[in-house]
Amino acid sequence: MSIAAARADIAAALDTIPGLAVASYPITEVQDSPSVAIELEQVNYTDLTYRFRLKLEIASWDEPTAYGEIDLYLELTGTKSIYAVVSADPACIAIEAAVVKLPKRPSQRHPGADMIVVYTDVP
Repeated sequence: MSIAAARADIAAALDTIPGLAVASYPITEVQDSPSVAIELEQVNYTDLTYRFRLKLEIASWDEPTAYGEIDLYLELTGTKSIYAVVSADPACIAIEAAVVKLPKRPSQRHPGADMIVVYTDVP
């Protein structure tokens, strides 16, 4: 499977989450929130895996419920669970997630989280 096909599979899975805008490539300006962008981080030719970083962005820093909303996307299960929809594909493994605080990504104007997904190329 190609990198583009792996990215498309992840995007299709994320697109099933109600109200979440999905960008298959990195974005510089958030148009819709909540949104998630898919960034290729690494290709491992030995293991035939692709490592993607999913960048979730929510509302604004001033929104009092922003962090509670982030939690819904990071849960193991639920209608907004990124982990649940990505892990439903046997080729995907979501291995970690971290809430992004303002100093970590200065260009980010919205609270959010980064999640690492490893996609295994199954011939």
